[in-house]
Amino acid sequence: MRPGSDSRALMRSALRDRSAAKTSLRPGTMRRIAAFARPWRGQLIWFLGLIAVSAALGAVVPLILKEIIDGGIEHHRVGYVELLAGVVAALAFLDAGLSLAQRWFSARIGEGLIYEMRSQIFQHVQRQPLVFFTRTQTEALTSRLNNDVLG
Repeated sequence: MRPGSDSRALMRSALRDRSAAKTSLRPGTMRRIAAFARPWRGQLIWFLGLIAVSAALGAVVPLILKEIIDGGIEHHRVGYVELLAGVVAALAFLDAGLSLAQRWFSARIGEGLIYEMRSQIFQHVQRQPLVFFTRTQTEALTSRLNNDVLG
């Protein structure tokens, strides 16, 4: 199983849930969510920058392939075709590296956010009175700690 596939499945099920789709956010919820992301600002900027560079590379490669056909093959310029083919290969390696970096940032930011949220929820649960634990089922509490943060 791929890392993060549980969270994707949870999000898909939440999107199919009609009651969740009709629910609107309470005032202040977006500010609380943004507060969790604040420590990750720098990494988020790098992540978005990598996405932009990767998208630009995706647009450049077809243009180079067009030039290979129009400027190289049609005019029988073998050296030019070889040069541009090398550029395309180098861009493919660069794109693979960018993809790897994007996945690393995505995992680091996502798992860090989940860790912070779970830690805060756990600290909140630890401050609850003893009667809370006698009334709350263990599996319901565990489910909230594990699954609700992902949602």
